[in-house]
Amino acid sequence: MKRSIKACMWALAAGLMFSAYGEMVTVQQNNFDGDNGNDIGPGFKITSINSPQDTDLMDASTGVISFSAPSGSRPNVTLVSDTSVDVSSYAGFTVTWNVDSIVSSDFSIEKNGLFLGVQADGSGAWNNVTSLGVAIKSSAGPGDVDLVYADGSVKSSEATLVGAGGLTDASIIDGFTAVLTVNDDNTWSVSTSGLSTDVNTNGTLSNVTYSQLAGTLFASTALQLNKSQPLHTITCDSMSVSAVFDPSAPATLLLSPSDQLDITLDAPASQATGTVDVAFTYGGASNNVQITEVNVVDQQHAVAFSAVDFSSPLVLTEPASNETLNIQFDLAGTGLADGETSTGLVELVWNEVGGDTFTNTLPVSATYNAPAAELVLPGSLDMVFEAPASSVTDDLAVSYSADTIDPVDIEITAVDFADASHSGFSCSTVPPTLTLSESAPASALSIAFDNGVAGLNEGETATATAQVIWNEAGHAVNQTNTVAVSAFHYKEVEDGTLLYNNFDGVSGNDIGPGFKTVSINEPQETGLTDASTGVISFSSADKRPNVTLISDAAMDLSSYSGFTVTWNVDSIVSTNLSISKNGLFLGVQDNDSDPWNKVSSLGVAIKSDAGVGDLDLVWGKGGDKGLESALLTTNVLTDASITNGFSATLTVSNNNTWSVSTTGFNTNITASGTLVNVTYGELAGTFFASTAFQLNTEKPLHTITCGSVSVIAVPGPPAPSRLVLSPSDQLEITIETPATLATGAVDVAFSYGGNSNNVQITSATVIDQQHAGSFSVVDFSSPLVLADPASSEPLNVQFDLTGSGLADGATSTGMVKLVWNEIGGDTFTNMLPVSVTYLGPESFVYMLLGGFDENTGAVKQDERAIGNAAVTLSGYGSGSSSGASDGLWGLSNLGSPDADTIGGAIRGTVNPNLTLVISNTSADENLTLDAIHFQGSRGSSTAVKVSTLSYTAGDLTDAFGDLGTDGAGGYQSFRGYEFDLKTLLSDLTLAPSETATFTLTFTGNTGSAYTQVDNVAISGLVGDAPATPAVLQIGMGVGAGLSVSGSNMTASATYILQGTESLVITNWYDIAVTSGVTEVSWEHTPTNNVEFLRVVAP
Repeated sequence: MKRSIKACMWALAAGLMFSAYGEMVTVQQNNFDGDNGNDIGPGFKITSINSPQDTDLMDASTGVISFSAPSGSRPNVTLVSDTSVDVSSYAGFTVTWNVDSIVSSDFSIEKNGLFLGVQADGSGAWNNVTSLGVAIKSSAGPGDVDLVYADGSVKSSEATLVGAGGLTDASIIDGFTAVLTVNDDNTWSVSTSGLSTDVNTNGTLSNVTYSQLAGTLFASTALQLNKSQPLHTITCDSMSVSAVFDPSAPATLLLSPSDQLDITLDAPASQATGTVDVAFTYGGASNNVQITEVNVVDQQHAVAFSAVDFSSPLVLTEPASNETLNIQFDLAGTGLADGETSTGLVELVWNEVGGDTFTNTLPVSATYNAPAAELVLPGSLDMVFEAPASSVTDDLAVSYSADTIDPVDIEITAVDFADASHSGFSCSTVPPTLTLSESAPASALSIAFDNGVAGLNEGETATATAQVIWNEAGHAVNQTNTVAVSAFHYKEVEDGTLLYNNFDGVSGNDIGPGFKTVSINEPQETGLTDASTGVISFSSADKRPNVTLISDAAMDLSSYSGFTVTWNVDSIVSTNLSISKNGLFLGVQDNDSDPWNKVSSLGVAIKSDAGVGDLDLVWGKGGDKGLESALLTTNVLTDASITNGFSATLTVSNNNTWSVSTTGFNTNITASGTLVNVTYGELAGTFFASTAFQLNTEKPLHTITCGSVSVIAVPGPPAPSRLVLSPSDQLEITIETPATLATGAVDVAFSYGGNSNNVQITSATVIDQQHAGSFSVVDFSSPLVLADPASSEPLNVQFDLTGSGLADGATSTGMVKLVWNEIGGDTFTNMLPVSVTYLGPESFVYMLLGGFDENTGAVKQDERAIGNAAVTLSGYGSGSSSGASDGLWGLSNLGSPDADTIGGAIRGTVNPNLTLVISNTSADENLTLDAIHFQGSRGSSTAVKVSTLSYTAGDLTDAFGDLGTDGAGGYQSFRGYEFDLKTLLSDLTLAPSETATFTLTFTGNTGSAYTQVDNVAISGLVGDAPATPAVLQIGMGVGAGLSVSGSNMTASATYILQGTESLVITNWYDIAVTSGVTEVSWEHTPTNNVEFLRVVAP
């Protein structure tokens, strides 16, 4: 039950409301409808601690707190105002919380319980700040209510309101209202409504005070759950905070800014002015306010600050408007340098006209901005050279900003190079001096690198720090700016190189994706780890951490015939080398979310313990891992050969063969084989290059430095062209009486292959025909050449009903076969299933209900019944999670229902009836009923055994009553049943707007076990049932005579028996004529040896 409290509310535009003595002023109101436009005062936010889970429903705008608790913590979630209100000048405040409902599968409010009140800080839970509120707890049934407080980290009960066991869970979860009032004399009162035991009591605060709460008042409600508690959802309907106006309160002077006035003085100016906007609020006497003095006192630099343009008194007569005070700062005599600040305190003396005098103060500061001259350089200069070149030169852009007080030119006198990894860097621009001036503020320094001096190998990088030395013209003091410079000796990579990284920290000379590091299990001392320089560095504590250096984007190598990945390791450094557990991995993997042993992967793995190690080819897949091939057995590798650096190369081909080679070890390996546990296809589609290292517990720092990594792919053969068919899955054709031919079109287009050749279709046939000769491709001439991928050509597939023998609603199938080739290339075949459905003159349409746990209408209905028939089913609709799965409605295939839909439950003593209503919603067509279908399954041998169909209401002319009986279901298996209405009713026709109601009643049980009923349907047709055709029988008579008889004739029609002696040259002659009969019998003696007979009927 939802409860809400409506209160009279009024407000000024500024959000402050005033009234006569004793009246309430609403300072905050929120009805949690998701629309803040109709609220008053602050909105709300949600804060939480201790990792609440299942928080999807949580929404501050609609007042919903919803979460569960993990096994390891006791989460707390608070719905709290997003800003505070200040009610310190009021005589008291009242906060009202209306809780609409609390929902949980296992309701229990424990620990700090449910809190509804206020707190003085909106950043934490109520029990960790100063707060006061009503707290409800309920565990294992009855609950209690307390007035609780917190003051910092101390929390306890201020007063017991309802003792333990005094509240029922039902009254809590059904919604309630809690009202807390606190006055400035520290008295309080609490009232509730909607609880099984309501409260209306008061007292005096002992642990917190009004003043502690009122200055920064945040309304809040909070819930804490114990460990492992399930989802609890609290919905708040509304809340409000109102304050009691105090007529003795004086007026209030309002300053903006309210905390500090900050003034900035930019050189070369010597004075700057800041403004203070002054407004006021009326006091109890509703008098105007006048400011009589404005001074700046406590000045850090005497007389630097002053109030200008002020004339006393400044009278404020309108609370809704502001007056401006100007505070000026004068640099003269302060001695301030760039970035330094001077402070003071603005003092305003004021009074209510005819009343007491008050003083307000506002801190003021002035900051002087007079930046000196500065040389501006780029962040870095990266140069690249390639053999046969042995040097490289590039420009380093330079510019400057002049001194703001004494602007002069800038003179660059020298460029030195420090911390150089290789010699060879130089600058040819200076000396002599390079001058930057107002007329030429930017220029460049020519930086060169000579590899003839440095001797860089291909793929190596030289780095240095360029020190640009400069001064202001006429100043003796030199200043130095620095910039990082580098020179990369480009390494010509092989064709097919998709990834290359030399881990020099410069991404501009890399190929393909960059690299990142990911880790699990809390690696320690990771300060040196850096993906850009290929460094993995960490130690372990009580866990076994793993750190992976992996490419930061996937590559698709699936169209290539193979790949080669090479990892070059420069060094491994540790005071106590130990490579154990999953060891050192160098290879590839198909996912970057987990270490190699948790995803599909392949690579070389090294382990070393007690000074010697081994080498294996290892794999990972779906959380499993294992040995693909042992490469070097245990105790073969020395630690020295591992730590001094090595290279490992892995090649995998798309025929799943592999090879591994190494260099740099004391024993190297060249090996090959065929993959057993992972395939090229599993690795190549989303390809990541990776190296990973795992430490055992309590291991010291290990630092691995990678020199480079490369991935080279071997191109596969050119991709063939591709034939594109529309429809792509199946061609469906419908043929309706009286037509005997129907055609469907397949649009054929293509996409170019690697050779960009056109495509030709040489053969288009229909094979695997269910009815031989019925399908054909018409208007096709071979070859059909496709020359434009942007356009398509239609192929017409025709079905001939003649000779197929298809009945109404039946289907015939086949397979369209297209043989085609790229011109001059290989031949391919595309297949497309084709089906035709015949809609004959007596086409049944089906108005079907299935899986009737949702009885809202027909869930499966023939398209011709839509708009003409409506079906509803009512009865007990909830049941087991299984249903009939044979695809039938009763015993009939009327269009398969969803397999294994949910069945309804029937008990003979509880809910034995299902009611099926069919309505004619057509404007002009009749409905003709045919049968009622259902399937049943008896859950027990004692369940209901008999189903009885009754016509219980409607517009059919038959009398209401039972129509027939049948079974109710197989024992723990579904069985189909049908009631043929044609044999049970004389009137099967519903005219427009007419209805018929049928009831299925289930009886015969000897207990309360359930029976499931599923796939309920009513079948029939739109329109009148066709008349049964006349029947003509011809047989040998006595002697040479023939006897002819007919039945099912129409009494109002005339029938003529005719004969002819030839069907080639026909000359029909009348033999006998009759009318006004429904049956007739003729005897006729032929006059010739050959005679053909026919009856001419309307």
